[in-house]
Amino acid sequence: MKRIFQDELSSSPKEPLFHYTSISALEGILTSRSLRFTNIFAQDKDPYEIKSGMEICYQLLDESIPVSRFKGTRLCIEKFKKALHNDIEASGQFFLFCASLVQDDPHQWIHFGDSGKGVCLEFSPQFGEKLQSTEEGNNGISSNGRTPVSEVFYSEDCLRQKLQPIIQEFITHLEQGLKLSNPDKNEGLELMKCMSVQLAANCIIDCINYKPKKFEKENEVRFLRIISANRTANYLRTKKINGDVKVYLELPLKADYLKAIWLGPLVDEKWKDSLKEKLSKNGFGNIEIKQSNIFTEMDR
Repeated sequence: MKRIFQDELSSSPKEPLFHYTSISALEGILTSRSLRFTNIFAQDKDPYEIKSGMEICYQLLDESIPVSRFKGTRLCIEKFKKALHNDIEASGQFFLFCASLVQDDPHQWIHFGDSGKGVCLEFSPQFGEKLQSTEEGNNGISSNGRTPVSEVFYSEDCLRQKLQPIIQEFITHLEQGLKLSNPDKNEGLELMKCMSVQLAANCIIDCINYKPKKFEKENEVRFLRIISANRTANYLRTKKINGDVKVYLELPLKADYLKAIWLGPLVDEKWKDSLKEKLSKNGFGNIEIKQSNIFTEMDR
């Protein structure tokens, strides 16, 4: 199977990118001078980060069962489904930062911008390229020191075309291994466990870049950071929320990454003065402040 962690850089959008969020989240960004990458296995706000794509992956695996030659293949498929939430994290942690190509979008103000009472960070056209090519420090912040960036695609057929050869290669290698394994030494079980983790890691890359067609107006762009299990990240952070400890990743936000900050359509313009002060205090004094005046149902 292909390598779990790829070294190649994806192509980066050259247009400005937009990140809709709450005012409290913005204050955290400015104070820490960093962007927060969330753990894709602990998403609360957006359940489609990985679930929809993995369901299609499961379907493709199930379609392979009737043509498989070994009963162990079915068992391995079931182990794979569990690996996504369990064993997969033994090989690495996956963190995501999401942005959009759409400026002043009512849908995203509602769902990500605190129902119009939040803000939107507008990043410079060079932001994506600079962030994804950031080299790791001495302690390492990811498996390859880079952040793959991809535009989300909203076609189920496209995802199937990407996953089919990965799954077919998995089935072929698995059955070859089962044929040669020694049942008295449980070699087959060990092989299935190992390969199910590897398959999940390979499939995740494509699955997290897929969303159902109804979300295509978001024109989302995703940045992925992968931290392999044998590395310690400089920028891992923890926070206790409702009794649960959440793990996330913070990567430095340089002043030239940020072009402007949009105030949501329901944010009072008087807040501009306070925001200017916060920006100046934290080293972002040259950032432009814009006011959204888009008409939406939020205005009524």
